[in-house]
Parts: sequence; C-alpha cells; structure tokens
Amino acid sequence: SMGKPNLPLMRKQLERAKAGLRIAFEKEERSRAQKEVERCKRVLNKALHRDEEIARARETLQMAQEQAKVTERNLRASEQALMGARRQESADTNRNRRVSMSSAVSQRASMASPVASRRTSVASRRSSQASIQQI
Repeated sequence: SMGKPNLPLMRKQLERAKAGLRIAFEKEERSRAQKEVERCKRVLNKALHRDEEIARARETLQMAQEQAKVTERNLRASEQALMGARRQESADTNRNRRVSMSSAVSQRASMASPVASRRTSVASRRSSQASIQQI
C-alpha cells in the first residue's frame, strides 16, 4: 500500500546512513593519518641513519687528520735525521781530506829531512787516531 511515507522510519534510516558515512570517512581519515605516521617514521629513521653516517664520517675524518699529523711529524723527524747524517758524512769527508792532506805534507817533508819526517809522521799518526776516535 503506497500510502504516505513513514517519516520516523525514514529519519532513523537517514541517521543510520549519516553515521555509516561518518564512520567510513573517519576510517579513511585514520588510514590516511596512519600512512602519514609511517611516512614520518621512515623519514625520521633515514635522518637518524644519515646523522649516524655523518657522525661516523666525522670520526673517520678526525682519525685521518690525526694520522696525517703523526706521519707529518715522522716525515720531519726522518728528514732531520737524514740532514744530520749528511752533515756528519760531510764533516767526516772533510776530516779525511785534512788527514790525507797532512799525510801528503808529511810524505813531502820526509823526502826533505829525516828529523822533520819523524815529527810529521808522529803528528800524522795522532791526527789519524783522533779522527778514528771521533768516528
């Protein structure tokens, strides 16, 4: 019987439909909000990971810089030792040159006079012994 519509029933149905729509909308909102939370967590984790990588890179850089300072100091020490050895070598060479010159002088003197020769050979021996002791 198509009489007049049952308004109270229709009102209840309308309220139920509105409540269903509200629930569906809120579920959709909750889903969107959860997805946003997950996205933010991922971004945050990446940022934290990046911060850890940056901290590790800083530590590595610091260690490399310290190692570079140590090797620089070692290099300088080695260079100074080498220069010292060269100076010593040069001094030894000059001393040997002086010794050989004085022995050449003493040989010439020995040809000149036997007394002078004895004196210079004693002096020559002394200077040779002195240079040996220095070595």
